[in-house]
Formats: sequence, structure tokens, C-alpha cells
Amino acid sequence: MPTNEKNDLIESKILNYVKEIKNMFNLIEDAEILTDTEALNMDLSDYNIIVYGTIDGNLWLSKYKSEFPFRIESGRIIADTEYSGKHLRFISALPNPQNHDRALIIYTALKAEDVLNINELFHGPTDYVIADGKKVLKSGDYIKNDGKWTFE
Repeated sequence: MPTNEKNDLIESKILNYVKEIKNMFNLIEDAEILTDTEALNMDLSDYNIIVYGTIDGNLWLSKYKSEFPFRIESGRIIADTEYSGKHLRFISALPNPQNHDRALIIYTALKAEDVLNINELFHGPTDYVIADGKKVLKSGDYIKNDGKWTFE
């Protein structure tokens, strides 16, 4: 869970949203909801990880952002090409950066308020989904070569 979003109210709403998602999908009972600061102080190499928040609002995501095959910058997402929009969202399945045999699923957006209800986007059969609000702009799979996941 993010602790560095610019808006504390939105940050709190993201926490409540994630709790609802966990309950709705009956995720593993012993699955823990951690703050980014708690996650940064733990060895998560034995875990599959689901992360919510903006890249800069979630300090754990921010730490590993240079390892991701995409970039999220002011007003755009850079993936296989550059995407722009008012409500850009990005969902991605990748290897856990601490252990590539474990999974990492990222639910992020340019703006923290766009993380709310991000699960309403159809996702799952592909490695990533890029959307502007509810409109999917692109979904697809990464090219996986020698443990490296890329768009090219």
C-alpha cells in the first residue's frame, strides 16, 4: 500500500479499496496487506506480490521502477510506444524483482485517484493492460528472453 501519495484521502481510499478487493476475491487468508515502507523492510523473495499505487506514491514500486520494462512519467506511459491520456492506468504481471520465480502484479496509474477501481479493467490473460479510464488502449504479452521481459 502506498504511503507517499500526494493526497492522504486518496491514499486512504486506495487502502480501503484493496481491502475490498482482498475480501471480494477471497484471496489467501494469510495474505497480508503491507504498506510500502513495511515491504521495503522485508525480504519478499518467497512471495508473490500484488502492488497498488502510483510509481512515486508507492515507495516499494519507486525503488524497483528502473527494473520494469515500462516507464511512467508525467502525463504518459512509455511501453511499446508512448501513451497519453487524462486517466492513464497500467496493470502488469512481471517477475518479482527479488525472486524471478515468484510473481509481481502491479496496479498503477498516473494519478492516485485512477488506481481506485482499477480492477474493473479486463485483465488477466495478458501480461499487461494500458488504459485511459475504462478504455483499453493496449494489452499484450512481453517478449521474454533469457529472463528479461521487454516490449521489443
